[in-house]
Amino acid sequence: MNKIHEKGSVTIFTLVFIALLLLFVPVIIDAGILLNTHAQLQNAADAAALAAMQEFFLGGNCETAAKTYARLNGAQLIELKIGEDHVVAKTRKVPQLIFVNHFGVGTPDLTALGKAEVTDVEHQTF
Repeated sequence: MNKIHEKGSVTIFTLVFIALLLLFVPVIIDAGILLNTHAQLQNAADAAALAAMQEFFLGGNCETAAKTYARLNGAQLIELKIGEDHVVAKTRKVPQLIFVNHFGVGTPDLTALGKAEVTDVEHQTF
């Protein structure tokens, strides 16, 4: 084999690998931010639904309680449905992505649903 023509090929492969790695790191970071934001948003939706259900039984203002708990968890309450035995809260949050905005891709609005319902505990079997 002619070693003269193969000299430097490892350097080229290493540079290509590093370039590809540097392209994927921002995507992975923003994906992690999206997953974390969605988890926080789900917590906010659940907290809003539970707060609204509690106020429903106490005779208070369900929507004010849901908005307050959503806001305290970093989200915005966009919908609240109150039924006879359940409350559904829909929350919204725009994630603070780091790299996606530089590529001309719009930032997504994330939403989550939280539901709180009353069940008959006396007839439950565990």
